[in-house]
Amino acid sequence: MGDLGVLPSGMVSAMALEGEDLWVGSNGYIAEINLRRNELSHYAPIRASIVDGLQIGGGYVWAQFGGRLHWAKLP
Repeated sequence: MGDLGVLPSGMVSAMALEGEDLWVGSNGYIAEINLRRNELSHYAPIRASIVDGLQIGGGYVWAQFGGRLHWAKLP
């Protein structure tokens, strides 16, 4: 997979793989990338400089940042 060119530059601090989708967390965002199609599926801006952890489970994406646990229903 090459650089998608659509995500802000910077270090990725967390990743979680779910089938063909890779969830990444970085400075100011969480995004879902479809690896088979090599395209951005979802993008969510966040108010955090680092995502401490990402995990997929129970139909949700779980993200730890800013000292709290956040979740969103998977699309």
